Amino acid sequence: MQFIKRYPMPPREYFPFKNAMINHMEEIKESQDCTFANMTYSDYKHKDRPQYWDLVEKFVRPAFENYAESWNCKGVSLRSMWFAEYYNGANFNWHTHEWCNLSAVIHVHGTDKYSTELLGSDLRIVAGDIVVFPSMLPHRGPEVTGHKICIGINAELWGSTLHNE
Repeated sequence: MQFIKRYPMPPREYFPFKNAMINHMEEIKESQDCTFANMTYSDYKHKDRPQYWDLVEKFVRPAFENYAESWNCKGVSLRSMWFAEYYNGANFNWHTHEWCNLSAVIHVHGTDKYSTELLGSDLRIVAGDIVVFPSMLPHRGPEVTGHKICIGINAELWGSTLHNE
């Protein structure tokens, strides 16, 4: 079984998604405090559902449903999402995600040189990739010397079909 799965967005879908996401981010950065950890900007600490939720869910839903099916689960529920933007020197050290069993990252902008690193994996994530993995898998955003934008997502797999009740 594959624990880490990569789902590339088709270019005709990726570029409009990227532009819309950047517009949402700019609006949020103008109106809210977006400081968090060693990221340049992030809306992680904002607890309200972000204005870009529906846009992101539209693109990740097929990937999450495929992942759930591969684990013999009936579905997946998105719990939270946030953007993270990194400029020269910014990073986010090794960490895991709690209060969920599934995580994902969408690389919106940046080269694979700055892609999220997943412990024990040599997967190089490129702009337009949706990568889904167990939430307790340590991962990090390495130091960026250019510019990178990604979206983090926490979700919950549910409804195992492996047993009858």
